[in-house]
Amino acid sequence: MSRLPRVDLPKCNGSNFSDWMYRIEQFFKVDNTHDHVKFKLTIVNLKDKALQWYKAYMTSMVGIMVYWGKYVRNMAQRFGHGEEGDPLAILAKFK
Repeated sequence: MSRLPRVDLPKCNGSNFSDWMYRIEQFFKVDNTHDHVKFKLTIVNLKDKALQWYKAYMTSMVGIMVYWGKYVRNMAQRFGHGEEGDPLAILAKFK
């Protein structure tokens, strides 16, 4: 069990993924959280598009061992581009 005081982890809806991942990884480092616990903590903090993606992702991974690093990479591929890497968001600034 965590030795840290109660901390509300940030929710992830799919936007601002890199900021969310940075904050949650900092918590995991401070708490020395094991990978299998990271899954449990992140799942309960997903909502909207991120939660829908997670459900579809885990359904597609039935029978395949999913490691934390692989999960984070796949989630980053889906949500991590952010505005700086999203060509449509960049173009929208010029309207």
